[in-house]
Amino acid sequence: MYSSNTYYGWIPTLAGNIFLFNPFLDEIKYKSIQRYSKEIPSDIYEEVNANYHALVNEINPSDNEKKDGREKAIVIYAFKTNDHNYLERLYLLREKEDNTGYKLLSKADIISLSENGLIKFNVYGTGFLAEKEIKQEIVNQIYINIRDAYHKHTHHDGDNLAADSLAPCCLGKTDEDGICRIIDTYLRKIIYYHGGIQSLIHHNIQSKNQIVVAVELIRQASGEFLYAQNFCVEFGDLLDFRMKEKYIQTFANNIQSMNIFHNEINAKYSYETSTIASKQNKTLIDMTASMTALTGKMTSLTTLMTFLTILLAFLTIISLLKQFNII
Repeated sequence: MYSSNTYYGWIPTLAGNIFLFNPFLDEIKYKSIQRYSKEIPSDIYEEVNANYHALVNEINPSDNEKKDGREKAIVIYAFKTNDHNYLERLYLLREKEDNTGYKLLSKADIISLSENGLIKFNVYGTGFLAEKEIKQEIVNQIYINIRDAYHKHTHHDGDNLAADSLAPCCLGKTDEDGICRIIDTYLRKIIYYHGGIQSLIHHNIQSKNQIVVAVELIRQASGEFLYAQNFCVEFGDLLDFRMKEKYIQTFANNIQSMNIFHNEINAKYSYETSTIASKQNKTLIDMTASMTALTGKMTSLTTLMTFLTILLAFLTIISLLKQFNII
């Protein structure tokens, strides 16, 4: 194994305590490590079994996801005690190419996991994933698997890969440095969300799908900026007071910006809806008028055909009467 630098991350919370409930009591999601004894490398299994209380969570377990090119993987959560509040180590394993089990991708030692959600951890590579090859994507996966255990997504469905690419998780030389970098990540989210929403609402909104996507982005952005505000309140004492107040106000301004976006969508969608409805009504009126005219023409044609039929019958009778010298 090769040691890496220290990473900082934050589990979003508004309650101020991520340990208010124990997520690992969910036996459907978190399974006993003994169930994987034949699939986990023997050295990893023995190490975990001898030193920790461990649970396993499957990632992308469905066949459909595997067919889409997403490899199966498992996460081992290793705890100091069985109350699950003291997470000490996390192992990330992915499926072998021959589907005979799993191999270690990376592991992380949890230096600290505070009730206010701040995580500090070191990441290690393996024989095929050395320290210099550890990418932010792997670090994000470790962070996300810790975050998603303690954090319930209320502002989105929890499967936003683009948003997760801007996960509040980064290298830090000190606590202050790590916290500043997390704030920087939230600041980058401002650009991400505004760009996505603007690309939707600055065009004519004519499909319900565009509305749904835009409103979902606004809802998620508002939630993230609210969390960012709370992060600055919680950890801002490590910063200069003026910077703390500036960051809090910045995220407050962007929450207001999301409200403006939402109002703009409502106004534009209402206008588009009324315009479309007006066009549809005009089309319906035109079609009704055309059908009335056509019906009138059809009625006249029917009358003419009836007259011709009667005339033909009359002429036929006259012809027969002449044939038999009746007239």
